Amino acid sequence: MIDQDLNDKIEKMQEVEYYLFIEECGWFLWHTNHEMSHGRISESPELTADIVKIREIQEYLVSKLGKFGVNPESTKAPRDISEYWHWYDHWHKWHKETLTDEEWETVTNRLSKDEDISEFLPKRKWNEEEIIL
Repeated sequence: MIDQDLNDKIEKMQEVEYYLFIEECGWFLWHTNHEMSHGRISESPELTADIVKIREIQEYLVSKLGKFGVNPESTKAPRDISEYWHWYDHWHKWHKETLTDEEWETVTNRLSKDEDISEFLPKRKWNEEEIIL
């Protein structure tokens, strides 16, 4: 169950913050499972509870993507036709391929201070076609 404080924070987040939070949850889940599979982290009731909680948060975030025009149910569709994956890939490309290391540092610094990052955001929305003249 998502507590009210977290829900209130999520409701105020920008679209890019949804992507970053979903990405962070995914990294935690992948990394934890990977390390456990290699015996570098031992499974424990506390760790299992953390995994369940992070999955719950990630699923909750995805369920709220309708406010950005993403059908949350599209996560079940094949990647090449899924709105969710089109949205995710749009933000992932921006995050991993568009920004320089210096720009990324500025973005994370500004986000931590709740400052404007609009100058660094993609020029088009995830569902807008790129027009090439």
